[in-house]
Formats: sequence, structure tokens, C-alpha cells
Amino acid sequence: MNETLYIPDLIGAVVAKVNTALESRPTDPHSVYFDFGHHEEVLKQLIYKEQNPGKPQKYPLIWLVTPFAEERDQLHIYGVATLHFVIAHYTSNTYSMPERRDNVFLPILYPVYHELLKQLMLSKSFVNVGQLSHTKTDIQYAKVDEGRNLFNDFVDVVDVKNIKVQVKNIC
Repeated sequence: MNETLYIPDLIGAVVAKVNTALESRPTDPHSVYFDFGHHEEVLKQLIYKEQNPGKPQKYPLIWLVTPFAEERDQLHIYGVATLHFVIAHYTSNTYSMPERRDNVFLPILYPVYHELLKQLMLSKSFVNVGQLSHTKTDIQYAKVDEGRNLFNDFVDVVDVKNIKVQVKNIC
């Protein structure tokens, strides 16, 4: 019988490797922050960070949206999970599209997005990852859920949906 794995923990380990890779870049290093949960839970954590006297950084953020489905009918793997990530970073509500491209998407969001895919493919927690087929949407000013702003901040987002990963058994 399979032991229970907690997929957000596996993804957290992947994001830690994303963070290490991006921080080691000689130009424009960024620390990446990870959270998972339903919108209200992630928003609560972002508000907490904002109210904290030390004001810890909140962005760039990789948010693993929950809930997500786990297919559990294959014997040789733990299961197949269909994941949804929101990669967010501060923006200005006065930026034009070229400014968003030059200040947020190209230097920050896209490198995080590409490194996340790379680290998912390299992770030993997953099998047969391949090219990680998915749907990617660039969203300006983060209206990613039925038109409502999911953040209390001005953020731009790379929304990554429908990534299927096969999770390895731990035994």
C-alpha cells in the first residue's frame, strides 16, 4: 500500500530549487516565495506579511492553487496530479503594456516561470514529466478568477494551468 504524500510539500521543495537557481544569477537575482492553498488562505498570508513589522518580501510569489485533483488508479506511481500555479509580482497600475513587459514580465515573471518548469522536470519526486504540457496566460493587474482581483496589491501574473505530473511512490 502507498504511503500518503503531501504534494504541496513536494512542490515546495521544487520551488526551493527555483529560488536557489534564480538567486545565483549574476544579473537581477530574485528570491521567490511559495505558498499554497485557496485564495483566501494565500491572501491572509500576504496580508500578514504586509502587517509584519519586518515587512518580509511577498513577491515574486509562486502560488500552488488548491484544491487540485489527484488520479490514484495506477500501481507503479503514487498518482497523477493536475496543478495550477499563479506566479505573481508587484507592478504599477500606471504602467503601459510595454512597461509591464520590460519591468515585470521579461525580467521577473518569465524567468520564474521557465525555472519552475525546468525544476519540475528535474525533480526526482516526479516521473515521465516530459515537456509539461499546460496552458499559460499572462494577466495584467491580476484578475485571474472570474474578473476579480485576487490580491490586495497591484500585481502582474503568469497563470499556469493544467500541468499534469506523475508523483513517484516513496516505497
